[in-house]
Amino acid sequence: MNTKRSDDLIARFGERQFTALRKIQEYDRLFAASPKKLFPLLCPSREADWIPGWSCDLVYTTTGYAQPDCIFTTGDDNPFGAGTWIIYDHEPNERLELVKTSGDLVLQMRIAVSPASESGARGRWTLTMTGLTPTGNTVVEALPDQDPRIIALLDCLDHYLNTGEMARP
Repeated sequence: MNTKRSDDLIARFGERQFTALRKIQEYDRLFAASPKKLFPLLCPSREADWIPGWSCDLVYTTTGYAQPDCIFTTGDDNPFGAGTWIIYDHEPNERLELVKTSGDLVLQMRIAVSPASESGARGRWTLTMTGLTPTGNTVVEALPDQDPRIIALLDCLDHYLNTGEMARP
């Protein structure tokens, strides 16, 4: 089998001057709501109900809600910044996996939801950020191990589940 082309590609990768940096953050939260109540809120449309400042433009969805292959964009005014988001795995009431790309950074987000009690749910967010450029690496380097913006986001979700109202910014 001739592997010269792939071997050359790998050799060029090894000779690059740029090394992408990566940071992984994990967040666990217990919610006083069932997975069936929590999970539908993890949706680009529904997030407008509970995330202060959330806005997006739906590019592709057959339902208007989160689904596999859903694509949406966010602008600079969005709490997560500008980018194109793609949902690549969506198992209702269990997991959601999506990726956001921008010019300098890729964010991969995995959300797992599971029952925590008879009426509660546990959510686990795993965020993997990878720099695509030196500017992106600077962003990755500056990220804390636990980002207060993500903690505030989870607080907003908890508030909405408990009150039915968006938290004040």
